[in-house]
Amino acid sequence: MRLIAAGRTPGVASAALRRNGPALRADDEQAGFAMLEVLIAIVISVIGILGMINLQARTYQAEAEAYQRSQALVIIDDIAARLSSNRNQAASYVRDGIGAGEPEDCIAAVTTAERDLCEIANLLRGTGETAGTSVVGPMGRARACVTAPTADTYVIAVVWAGIVPTAAPASGCEAGAYGDEGLRRAVTSVVVIADLEG
Repeated sequence: MRLIAAGRTPGVASAALRRNGPALRADDEQAGFAMLEVLIAIVISVIGILGMINLQARTYQAEAEAYQRSQALVIIDDIAARLSSNRNQAASYVRDGIGAGEPEDCIAAVTTAERDLCEIANLLRGTGETAGTSVVGPMGRARACVTAPTADTYVIAVVWAGIVPTAAPASGCEAGAYGDEGLRRAVTSVVVIADLEG
């Protein structure tokens, strides 16, 4: 014999338990899964953002390296043009460490070769680009070397300090001057002076 509580009909209490009891537990479990999904989404988003920041930093480095290389190519073309146009004094351009030291006043230069080397050295020191009173220059610690491996053949090298270490360049210009050889960057050009009198 079943007892029925006063004012309650059979089946209503059990329906209320089913609705409030197990259904409430299912909602709690669903809320826990939703929270876990949100946390996983946050972790994935953070990893993606950190990846984008790293990519941006590497892009900046590559852009800076490309800018430095383009500036070095402009300077090496300038040196080659000056050397070619002053063929009678071409041997006077042969030297190492062009651009080392402080900026110079090139007005006192006696010969065309001396003036050219002084102006090139100042370009390498960055005197062509300033920010206020500071010399900002195109490249970090840029130097140039002009060698003559054979008569009337001149090898011009422009070197500078890179941002991220890579393989050391084949050029021996200023080797060891930058500490880590992987930071030394170099571009070279060969100028052959033709004999126009023979």
